[in-house]
Amino acid sequence: MAACAGCGYGYYRTSTRTKKHKIYYYRCLGSDDYRYEGGRVCTNKPVRADYLDTLVWKHITTLIADPQLIRAEIDKRLARARTADPAVRQRERLELALAKATTAITRMIEAFQEQLITIDELRSRMPDLRAREHSLRGQLDALEAQLADRDDYLKLADDLEGFLAQLHSNAASAQQNERRSTPGGGPA
Repeated sequence: MAACAGCGYGYYRTSTRTKKHKIYYYRCLGSDDYRYEGGRVCTNKPVRADYLDTLVWKHITTLIADPQLIRAEIDKRLARARTADPAVRQRERLELALAKATTAITRMIEAFQEQLITIDELRSRMPDLRAREHSLRGQLDALEAQLADRDDYLKLADDLEGFLAQLHSNAASAQQNERRSTPGGGPA
């Protein structure tokens, strides 16, 4: 996705025909007269797609070739996934609810021991509290298994060399596929 430096609107891909070829280019949304009541809001000219695509590919392959940039991005995403993940917040909520249920059970037993409630009251209230505690433990165990699976996935992303090799391979095959699908063999 490209944005115009002049007006901030996005670019879209469009084409025109010459006698022999179809030429693709990117045009700023702000430069279209028909889109705005007072006419165009941007005077930037269209950019040929083959030029911009080549520039973008060069930039991407340069980024891929720099392991420090990739490592920094992976580390940032790993840290964000470990701390800002909704599953982590869900685990905290479940742990808090479990602690409250356990405390309620303990208080109920203490109330019976101090003869503040009868055995019949204890017997009527405990099944619900025990069921709640059991349900929360089950939810917490399932969530822990999910988080363990996610951590295994994140460890795979930690293998920088393998990750970079896969990115290089994907970029090379994408360039080859793009060249094969474009008339004339060049970038689209």
